[in-house]
Amino acid sequence: MPSHEKGFAPRATRIPPVQPPGWYPDPSGQPQSFRFWDGQVWTPVTTRDPNTPWPTPAELGRPGLQPLGQGADRPAGPSLGVPPAPTGPAPQPPRSTTPLVIGGAVFVLIAVIIGVALWRTGGGQPSPAPSASAAPSVPSAAGTPSGPVRLRCDNGNGNATNLQAASYSSTGARYDAPSNFAFRYSKSYWEWADDFSAFGVYSGGQEAGIVLGGLSAGNGFTDTATAGEQVLSCMEGTLSSDKPTKAEGARTEPIEIGGMQGHRTTARMNSPSEARPLLVTITVVDSGQPGKLAQLITFVREGNPVAAQVEQAASTLRRG
Repeated sequence: MPSHEKGFAPRATRIPPVQPPGWYPDPSGQPQSFRFWDGQVWTPVTTRDPNTPWPTPAELGRPGLQPLGQGADRPAGPSLGVPPAPTGPAPQPPRSTTPLVIGGAVFVLIAVIIGVALWRTGGGQPSPAPSASAAPSVPSAAGTPSGPVRLRCDNGNGNATNLQAASYSSTGARYDAPSNFAFRYSKSYWEWADDFSAFGVYSGGQEAGIVLGGLSAGNGFTDTATAGEQVLSCMEGTLSSDKPTKAEGARTEPIEIGGMQGHRTTARMNSPSEARPLLVTITVVDSGQPGKLAQLITFVREGNPVAAQVEQAASTLRRG
């Protein structure tokens, strides 16, 4: 994990609109992930279910959701390419008579105009005005929104503390931080988190840190049993923007800590450019906040002598 001044997301190349808008297999290689193609560029919006309704123009156009690579702080990266062309029988050649050609062209032009109008207006219904942070859907029960919700790794509220402290709290949970954890990791690595802190140490490639924050049900984090591996998938995306990174050996187990029930996911994150893996632990608990879960992420490069400090700090997680 490099210094916090670097960006992380790959840039998408603008291409001719050869494919219609829709959900296509995620070109970044994330398993069981589909990314929305708006007809010209890949968008930041992903889902696990290709039958998920299309995102609204407001979701695609509001601040913070520009097409990939359009943000000012993001470096150039590999092109995500073009979605594969639909397969099927070759279309019959058009009749050669001039009247039919002209009539067909007029019909296609009208259809395109209508299609563009519907796309821009969300199917004829007024679109909500863009806003800096979208409100999550109202949950029908704690942590469970009504209807299908796609996973959003880029839609946290962006609130992160800049001040080092003896302890940090978020979303009804708290932990005690090591006094020497004074390096603040860039919030761009944790774009799915709400109201979070991200402090640790960084020296000579010896990364170590702790992140405490919230997970919104409106962004697809609805169950402690699955949220840990969802967070792991999001981390793969942000870390891979700097160098290819793959999580391996993920394992999730139930846990009770600080009077809270939840699950803990452990994994090794490997990169071809690193001799040793990054050891990651993601603890997700129900802290009693409606529509939200609390997450505590710890990461340490294998062999880093501060690993014991990280483990001790994580054990102090409690309500607060």
